[in-house]
Amino acid sequence: MEFLADEGYASYLLLGKWLYLMVACFVLRQKYYFAWSLGELGYLCSGFGFSGIEKISRKPEYKLAQNFEFFHAEFGTSLKLCIDFWNISTVNWLRECIYERVPGKHATLAVFFASAARHGFYPGYYLMFISLAGFTQVARMARRVVRPHFQQSEPLRKAYDIATGVAAMTTLNCCAGAFALLELSKSWAFWRSVYFLPHLVALVFYTAFTFKASKRSSIQSQVAHAVPQNN
Repeated sequence: MEFLADEGYASYLLLGKWLYLMVACFVLRQKYYFAWSLGELGYLCSGFGFSGIEKISRKPEYKLAQNFEFFHAEFGTSLKLCIDFWNISTVNWLRECIYERVPGKHATLAVFFASAARHGFYPGYYLMFISLAGFTQVARMARRVVRPHFQQSEPLRKAYDIATGVAAMTTLNCCAGAFALLELSKSWAFWRSVYFLPHLVALVFYTAFTFKASKRSSIQSQVAHAVPQNN
């Protein structure tokens, strides 16, 4: 991962940078999957993790021991899906102890800030998690505004899912680069080498969605004032 801050990486074409980043981060994640799998094995061997009886097969399930879902974490169709199935137990803890207790306006930022603080004090942790808070907000807005236009047919739905899946994983990997590099100077060099594209694209979408929402609110207000009030 150190190569991401190197001048050699900066000299690659943008497509080459993207391919290297995707592969490097995929390999990086394998050590976490391996460690969690060992942890789950020990948990199950101790007799813990029982979550109930499966409704159809009537076999016992042990989902409480599961800490990741590989397919959804790697090929999720949204940023939220990828995050929710990565380190599941911590995600559940953050949701119950922080997200549901902090006022809605600040809940997302509080969760990601707590995640950064939980890892330590390296700048890369805060760059990653605070960026993810912003990306999550923009992803919610995009789902609300853009997604309905792609639900008219199955091909459109699939195209939307593929596009958002690639965007989600690219965003996560760009953030993970800062997480792995730790230092501010190296993280900044890496993001500069990819032209801060994820952040700039998110900023453009956020501005567009906010403007659209503001315009809609203004129109609704004008209509409301134009309608005569019955005495």
